[in-house]
Amino acid sequence: MEKIIIALLAILYVIPSFSQTMEWHIKGNYVDIKYMGKNLFKVKNANGKWGIINEYGKTTVEIQYDSITPIVENRALLLDNTGQYLKGIVNEEGHIVKSFYNDERLANFQYFNEGMLAYGVIAGKYYLFGYLDINGNTRIEPKY
Repeated sequence: MEKIIIALLAILYVIPSFSQTMEWHIKGNYVDIKYMGKNLFKVKNANGKWGIINEYGKTTVEIQYDSITPIVENRALLLDNTGQYLKGIVNEEGHIVKSFYNDERLANFQYFNEGMLAYGVIAGKYYLFGYLDINGNTRIEPKY
């Protein structure tokens, strides 16, 4: 019984050394690190730009975006510095599934809900809003 207790204590002593965070491993390369879930981390460089790395420190999304949302419904959004314009959609593995270049604007709710994301496109001096699916494909044409 005494040997079992000593073995258990030894295991409990060793386990915390394996539970180091990614911050400990890579903090020197970035000014900020935030865990996103699914073994992904969003990282910020000295220029204030964000990107995504995996648990091995490999870059999955280049560090060039102004903002990255948390993962919701297995997707994160890449945004401009105002947080209003969509630059891309990232999947749960940390890969961009679609990039946007035409200043697609988000509605006030910046996350997917039931697989849909409200977005708008410029039409004259106004925006018309519609919905995208989780792969960035138009589900409902912008007309509202």
